[in-house]
Amino acid sequence: MKETTATLIIIIILILIAAGGWWYFSNQQNAVNEVTVMDEFPGKVVYTTDTSLDSGIFEADCSARSGTFNSCGTTCAPGAAACAQVCAYTCEWSTEIDTPFGKPSTWNTYANPDIGFSINYPSEMELKEQEGKDDIVPSVAFSFTGEATTTEEQSDLIEVTVTKTAYLDGSFKEYVEKQATSTDENAVVTEPKQIDINQRKGFTYTITNDEKSLAYVMVPVGENVVLVITHTLEDPNNVGYQSVIDGMLSTLEIFAKL
Repeated sequence: MKETTATLIIIIILILIAAGGWWYFSNQQNAVNEVTVMDEFPGKVVYTTDTSLDSGIFEADCSARSGTFNSCGTTCAPGAAACAQVCAYTCEWSTEIDTPFGKPSTWNTYANPDIGFSINYPSEMELKEQEGKDDIVPSVAFSFTGEATTTEEQSDLIEVTVTKTAYLDGSFKEYVEKQATSTDENAVVTEPKQIDINQRKGFTYTITNDEKSLAYVMVPVGENVVLVITHTLEDPNNVGYQSVIDGMLSTLEIFAKL
C-alpha cells in the first residue's frame, strides 16, 4: 500500500513538473511574440532604451532571430558615423552574403569617380574599363567565365556592367519604362519593379531572348542622370552566381549625395 502511494506521489510530481515546464515554455513563446521593437535596421533591432525592464523576453526574441543580444547597445543603424550615447537593449546579426568566392567584405574594392560609385568584387573576376568620349558613355565591366559550355548551352559566366547615362525629358520612372523594351519580338520583358538600393529608390527589370537573359538595375544619381547596372542571370551549373551579384550590389556605394 505504501509503495502504491509513493508511486502515485512520484507520478503526480512528474506531471506537475511537466505541466510547469509547458506553462513556462508557452509563456516564453507568448512573450517573444509580444515583444515590441523601437527601431529596426538591416542586421539590427533596437528594442527599448528602458534597460530597467527584464531582459529575458528580449534575449529570447534575439535568440529566435539567431542574433547576439546587447544589454547596452546603441539606438543607431550599424556603421552610423555619429550616434547618441544611450544604452538600449539591441539584437544584432550578420547580413553579409556568403558566395562561392567568399564574403563580400574580403573582396577587392573598385572605385570610379567619373561614373560616381564604388563596389566590391571578387579577385576571380576580370575588370575592364571603358573611357567616356564623344558618344561613348564611360563604363566598367566585371566578368568571370566558368567551365566551358557548348554553343547550345547557356553561357557559364557572370558579367556585371556599370555605366552612367543621362536623359532629357520626363521623369525617372518614365525613362525606365521607355528603356524596358526590346526590338526583338521574341524577347520577354518584365515590368519594372521598384527596389531600394544604397538608400535610394530605383527600378529593376529583365529582358530574356534566345541568346541570353539580362537584368537591369537603374538608380537616379542626379538631375536626369541614372546609374545603370546590367548583369547576367544564367547559372547553368548552379554554382551560385546570383549570390555573387547580390554580394556585389550589397557593397555598392554611390558618391552623389541624396
